[in-house]
Amino acid sequence: MRKVLSSFVLTVALIYGFICQGFAADLSSKTEALGNGKRAVSDTQHFENLKNLAARAQKKMNDAKKRSAAAKAYIDGIWVSEDPDDLAPLLGTTWEFTYGSSADTLEFGSTSFTGTDDSVMLFYYDQDGNSGAVVYEEFPPEAGGGYGFIAITFLDSVYRSYWFNLDGNTAWGYQADMDIYTEEVGVIHTLSGEKTDASDANGLFSSNPDDLKPLFGNIWEFTYTLSSTEYTDTLVFDTEVFFDEGDAALLYRNHTGTPGMVLYGGLPEVLGGGDGFQAITRDEDLDQYYFFKISGDTATGYWVGGINGEYTESYAMTGKKVGSSSLADEPAGYVITNDGLLIGAVINTEEKGRVEAIWKEGGRDETDAGDVVIWGHFYASSDDVSWGSPQNPDLFVKVWFDHNGRLDINFFHVSVPDIEVYSAYPYNGSFDEHDTSTTSRRYIRQYYKNGQSQTEEAYEDGNPPAGDFPDGALYGQSFPDDELWIGAIIRTAEKGPVEAVWSEGGQDVSDRGDKVIWGHFYASPSDVAWGNADNPDLFVKIWFDVSGRVDVNFFHVSVPDIEVYSDLPDLGDYDQA
Repeated sequence: MRKVLSSFVLTVALIYGFICQGFAADLSSKTEALGNGKRAVSDTQHFENLKNLAARAQKKMNDAKKRSAAAKAYIDGIWVSEDPDDLAPLLGTTWEFTYGSSADTLEFGSTSFTGTDDSVMLFYYDQDGNSGAVVYEEFPPEAGGGYGFIAITFLDSVYRSYWFNLDGNTAWGYQADMDIYTEEVGVIHTLSGEKTDASDANGLFSSNPDDLKPLFGNIWEFTYTLSSTEYTDTLVFDTEVFFDEGDAALLYRNHTGTPGMVLYGGLPEVLGGGDGFQAITRDEDLDQYYFFKISGDTATGYWVGGINGEYTESYAMTGKKVGSSSLADEPAGYVITNDGLLIGAVINTEEKGRVEAIWKEGGRDETDAGDVVIWGHFYASSDDVSWGSPQNPDLFVKVWFDHNGRLDINFFHVSVPDIEVYSAYPYNGSFDEHDTSTTSRRYIRQYYKNGQSQTEEAYEDGNPPAGDFPDGALYGQSFPDDELWIGAIIRTAEKGPVEAVWSEGGQDVSDRGDKVIWGHFYASPSDVAWGNADNPDLFVKIWFDVSGRVDVNFFHVSVPDIEVYSDLPDLGDYDQA
């Protein structure tokens, strides 16, 4: 019986570990910025009490992951229910379980979740605010066989397990604890249970869905500064409220596609006190807390990070509503390869909200090494906005199938509105990666290898590194009608600095009189083996605003450093480099 209990504890620990791993995203820059000087906030106890935000200690996740490999072989032979109806008797209920001289009250959530292995689970909290998960499984012969519920509470040093079956409003079964570190199982108690009428509400957060209305289906940007670097996080909130422990909650996804949850309730005194919103994005490397109050379409508050179970100091944060959305409102996308690469984009316009962008392929080719490149851009439809045009790119894209098996999908934000980018490879009914590009988060890379996918991003200010100077003269490209001249030099590993070749993509004039020219620079095949007109190294979009302002936008695509130049009016030298 002890061996069986231990194995089932590992089963749920594995599921818990997989869930946490699924929230992973590339937050290395933020983690590094915080790691140099962690300081706990004075109201630490408040954060410890935010149990409804599922902010469990990092140690527990790591412990679960360490046991994953050991449990995997056993779990493969165990039937775990994938049918949410099997958990229906527990949805939204409260049960009191008695064993030995102890009694625990478990308050089950009202929504079940599907794990990475398709098994269905339900989360709960006990009377002390400790979180747990329950599944419906087949019991092995050593445990009497048949089917029943196995619930695991994640405590600091033990996994507390409850094995039980239901008979109306009563339950019967067994209870035991397993030491997290030694994996030893303690005393096995017989268990009896009774369904109670205890209140679900824990008093920390509001149970009124109307308190979350300012966030319903909206997109918010939150900006804060860490180590002199400004960060902007985009949170896309869902439209459907659910109840967690009786508290009204709302799900969201951030700009990397990582899920989170927000509730409304009392803020810590150290963060201003009073009632406000409390959101958490749970990540393997960095937990991100957002505490804020809303006034109209703006917000003020604080950002706090959690690293390895410690909380950072609070950082002042501002927010603004930038659009509306539904998490279910994904684009149809475009399949651009025979083996099922799907890409898509949604532009968050001021005029019409979220509109799906249209894909326009520019070209494709294969290198001598066997790499395949596909490039093009997304643009807004003229049916949606007045400035929409195939000759007015909003998002440049370069897809690279490396001959070593890696797939890179590179998105370059060109426009003013936020643009959500999506990809799946191979497409199997849903997108694998989702992120949001902005005027500061210009570059998004979604990449695939060995059946796994990741997303990374880069913040750009357009300034060259300190002490960096141009290498020399070049012919460049002149636009006589506009008195503009541009040019680029690619610093190749093979041949040193070489002048890039210009390829114009198109021109257009908007309804109000703005002019746009776009195209790309590429390396000449006479200079390097990978040089090709269909292998862009630098995308360019030039905007002649009706007000008289001229924006020359360069978007670095290639691996080598690239010098960029412009001159207005064209006097034979250059004003900017």
